[in-house]
Amino acid sequence: MNTIISTLSALLIGSVLVINGANINAEDILADAVSVVNEANVHQLATALEMYYLRNDSYPIASDGTTMINTLYNDGVVTRLPMDSSIFDYQSTDGQNYTLELK
Repeated sequence: MNTIISTLSALLIGSVLVINGANINAEDILADAVSVVNEANVHQLATALEMYYLRNDSYPIASDGTTMINTLYNDGVVTRLPMDSSIFDYQSTDGQNYTLELK
């Protein structure tokens, strides 16, 4: 059984998959999946920012994602450091407005 699973995995992980006569590059599929996950993570961060705002009447004042994530973590809004902050930009200078964008 493990041999069958290993063989199927090897076929799926190959650099090019052929489905219905169309070539699909596995690297493109992986890149698309990473992009979708990053977008979902940024959406979750936006939700965490709103939770932080409800607790503190302001957004974290920061000019980078690392500081913002650490502030959310230290405040208990997030319980794990969720993501690599190099994939998004965050800025809030007044605590009342912020920008959060995927790079």
